[in-house]
Amino acid sequence: MDNLPDFYIQKAKIELNETETRKKQSLEQFNEWLSKHPFVKKHEIDPSIIVRLFRSRKYNMDKVYENINKCIIFQKNHQELFNFNITKLLEIYDKGVILPMKIRNADGQRIIIVRNKIFDDLKSSNYDIMRMVFTVGDTISYEQETQICGVVVVMDLREISVRYIANMDVNFFANCIRYIESAGARLKQINIIGLPSIANTFLEILKTMLSQKLISRMHFFKNVQDLTKVMDVKNLPVEYGGSEDADDCLKCYREKYKESASKYAKFIESLEIDEKRMRNYEAKEMFKGVGSFRKLEID
Repeated sequence: MDNLPDFYIQKAKIELNETETRKKQSLEQFNEWLSKHPFVKKHEIDPSIIVRLFRSRKYNMDKVYENINKCIIFQKNHQELFNFNITKLLEIYDKGVILPMKIRNADGQRIIIVRNKIFDDLKSSNYDIMRMVFTVGDTISYEQETQICGVVVVMDLREISVRYIANMDVNFFANCIRYIESAGARLKQINIIGLPSIANTFLEILKTMLSQKLISRMHFFKNVQDLTKVMDVKNLPVEYGGSEDADDCLKCYREKYKESASKYAKFIESLEIDEKRMRNYEAKEMFKGVGSFRKLEID
């Protein structure tokens, strides 16, 4: 597995049912399936993205196919959301709104800090927020270690304004979360700090649209001190009482982020879809109850 340490190789075997033979066979099976796809006419899919999807669904190929179709349909139904301006994305990235920590936790998981107060200060739109989440998430998802072990997200909601909460579209965010899961993210924990009481209604509605497994991975903390009772302090930025310098983390990932965001945009542009066939497929799947708005089961 590309010279991965034994810790990750064994974890992939035990938790994801992965072997080199299975990976090879799955890639062959996938390519055959894609060649007969009902509505994709042309594509340029990086093999590393395909393996990421295999791992996210533990090599259950039916789920892999279902998730790929969901992603493509979501992308085509929300094309304006994927109209990436790389320069603008980099400007927002440099503000430190989303911090990928350099040090993994004991389980090999990558830690992501989302500082919503900065989004608020920038008066970011819902689209700006999700574009950042998509592209930063895509950057770390190229890491084999992250594909195998997953991600721990820390959502810092302290000091966000009423305006910020009022502008949140619950349906939009629920659909984006489903897309993120379908695209191969293994969300192992979502730790939320300082949820304002005014946001409780938003959260309760959001929960009705998510799977019970994902909801069970959401944990709430009044402040950073409470968070450090369940997370190793070394995995947090200095401003949270940890040992990692936020600026160093941003610099460490900046070039990877720029490359990944560009690659993400090119992938979206490379897809050629038969729109009529896609709409027919979407209608059939929605009728069967397995369409874009079903609650996703995650691993």
